[in-house]
Amino acid sequence: MHYDLTPDQLAEHLHHFVTELGVSVIGGCCGTTPEHLRAVVERCGGLVPKRREPVFEPGAASLYSFVAFDQELSFLSIGERTNANGSLKFRRAMLEGDFDTTTAMAKDQILIGAKVRLKDLDSGEEIEYILVSEEEADYSSGKISITSPVGETLLGHKEGDTVKIKV
Repeated sequence: MHYDLTPDQLAEHLHHFVTELGVSVIGGCCGTTPEHLRAVVERCGGLVPKRREPVFEPGAASLYSFVAFDQELSFLSIGERTNANGSLKFRRAMLEGDFDTTTAMAKDQILIGAKVRLKDLDSGEEIEYILVSEEEADYSSGKISITSPVGETLLGHKEGDTVKIKV
């Protein structure tokens, strides 16, 4: 088996791992020889690993990558009750033109605050809003009424949908 690093090169790399990266266990691998390990012991024996200060970041990892769990609110609600594909009751009411029922279903859902993110396709600016009942609406604090033109347009859509709204 061929090993590309010389004994001195391996020792130098492992020295860096200990003193700069805080690695506390080092050694050889497939292809290293007794000369490699002798150089590592001479160069790294007695080193104190650099102190690390790990910061916990919630996420999931695999052999190849880490994906952070990133959610700004502690509770994320997605408006599935006003999705014609997700609710048979909503679909029937919508197809029958029973807008009192569809509005009531939306208001029931909105009380928990469905979060939406709107993106201006011209500027790329994104703004996050919460859909609320008409009484709770306050555009300046990010609360849009479900009875507003924007709110009515968003009802029935699901996460990831692209909705064009003219302003």
